[in-house]
Amino acid sequence: EILIKDDGQGIDPEKVRKKALEKNLVTEKELKDSQILEVIFLPGLSTKEEVTEVSGRGVGMDAVKSEVEELGGKITVSSTVDEGTAFTIELPLFN
Repeated sequence: EILIKDDGQGIDPEKVRKKALEKNLVTEKELKDSQILEVIFLPGLSTKEEVTEVSGRGVGMDAVKSEVEELGGKITVSSTVDEGTAFTIELPLFN
């Protein structure tokens, strides 16, 4: 198990919800039926207003999730606004 966390601003679930709906990545019903933070793993989602070389392209967390799952693992996220974000990556042990 790998835990990556910070003590930054956290992920604003309302901002994620708004962007996901705006980009038609999910429906309002799907948002109610799932955890909002899981939306960050969808391809094409970025809450950045500007595209730079390293952010805002909507590529990133979906690629991380894909790689982790390809290895037989899973990734989860938890976040509190103004407190920080934590990602837990679980990977199987290989002999």
